[in-house]
Amino acid sequence: MSTRRRPLRQVAVLILAASLAAATFASPTAAALANVDIGGGTDPGIAPAGHNSGATPQQVSPGNVAGFHLWVLNRDSARLNTFFMKAVSTAPAVGAYWSRNSEASQACDLTNNEILCTFGALNSGDVLNITAAFTLPTNPSQSEDNCKIAGEGGVGHTGASWRCVDFQFASGSGFVPGKNKSRGDIYHWHDSVRTDGGPDKGAQFPFCRPSTTCDANLLNVFNNLGVSNKNVQSTELTAPTEAFNSIYGSTGLAVADGFLFDCPTGLPTCGSHETTGSSAFVGEWSQADVNSEQHFETAFIRVDISMYGVKPDSIEGVVHLWQDTEDVWHEALPITNFCPSAGGPTDANECIWVSSSGKIVTVSVWLHDNGRIRTF
Repeated sequence: MSTRRRPLRQVAVLILAASLAAATFASPTAAALANVDIGGGTDPGIAPAGHNSGATPQQVSPGNVAGFHLWVLNRDSARLNTFFMKAVSTAPAVGAYWSRNSEASQACDLTNNEILCTFGALNSGDVLNITAAFTLPTNPSQSEDNCKIAGEGGVGHTGASWRCVDFQFASGSGFVPGKNKSRGDIYHWHDSVRTDGGPDKGAQFPFCRPSTTCDANLLNVFNNLGVSNKNVQSTELTAPTEAFNSIYGSTGLAVADGFLFDCPTGLPTCGSHETTGSSAFVGEWSQADVNSEQHFETAFIRVDISMYGVKPDSIEGVVHLWQDTEDVWHEALPITNFCPSAGGPTDANECIWVSSSGKIVTVSVWLHDNGRIRTF
């Protein structure tokens, strides 16, 4: 008995159809992009109600180092086998570190002023914390657009001048352009830092790795030191190395002076110097901020206040005000103790030192706390 053969064309069609069906069931090509959430700061708990800027501090002086804290949370049930980050900015990169689920930090690669982090697998529920730093150009002008691109994650800029960073995250096959709905798509977090603080403000981020000695230059920040009869005061801040023993949660250094501020009611020592005569305030108020008002038990914050046209023998002491967590002002005991030498204290007691050069007098103050200070 004989059988009829199917035409070769029909056999080929059936084989192709079977192959396509098998491929469809085995590996869908239209998989949705994994639910990976990204935001600025150190705590993913703020999402999804709001994703804030991770700029640290929010405003940094031109020529200084700006930092960014970011978090990444895999909210998907799927495991991403590989995950990467590339940071793109017109500001040269200093470096970056990251940790997974609060484990020990690891350094990212830095090549030609570009940051590339390789995280390995990103399991469901994994949290990454990333700190990246960039050196801002000395020219504060900015020609970039609003940093934030429609349809992509991040925040727009604020202020008159700024610098943008595009943190590009990718999974699977790396940085594949386009919107192909595959695990090769890029997740963006656009962010920016202000550079328009003005001559009376200064700020920067100390990019310090835990358990290592921080670069001393990164622990120092000042506003306009060109003191003259047009700029009657400048302030310089030097933070202790104990201020930045962790890259996560650090908010940087900031100083300011030349702002309007009156002694709050209920602070008699401060109010007693808002007068004329020998006990009156001298110069302007200065603000010192190290790592979000961190308190130091034994270490010292050094603040150098330089003033134009002030006589050294007119300085008697310093008034020190600080705010609690509810923004209520308090006053510490005035610092009238003079240090043994220009090198500062030799014990745990706060003290001041007065020096002069020409028409400029500098009052150096060693403090355990941040806040506002003014000489009298």
